[in-house]
Amino acid sequence: MHDIPIAAWCGLDAYEIRILGDLAQRVERDITPVGMPPDFYLNGTKYRPADQAESQRIAEKMANEGPLNLRDLAAMIARSEGLGCEQETLYDEVLPTLAGQLRQLEDAESTPRSSKR
Repeated sequence: MHDIPIAAWCGLDAYEIRILGDLAQRVERDITPVGMPPDFYLNGTKYRPADQAESQRIAEKMANEGPLNLRDLAAMIARSEGLGCEQETLYDEVLPTLAGQLRQLEDAESTPRSSKR
């Protein structure tokens, strides 16, 4: 199954970024976030995590060491003092674009490796 792309859509918060990073390491594969661009976080409904200081610490760490494709989001969360944004509040933004994002991921994976370099 190494030729099948992996995509994930989850909450836009420090903990979810850490989970995706841990998962990618465990399966030794890239995981492509969908519906998780920094501008969705910026415009989304924020919530205060139970341990906001810990959330901010994790976001700062993920901004430097987390998955490359989520570092900008992590940095934005860190600048927002660790506030999170639940994915459920973003349905109207994500769902209309989800099929296209997944199709792009599938198309990119079907491109022969030699032409992707």
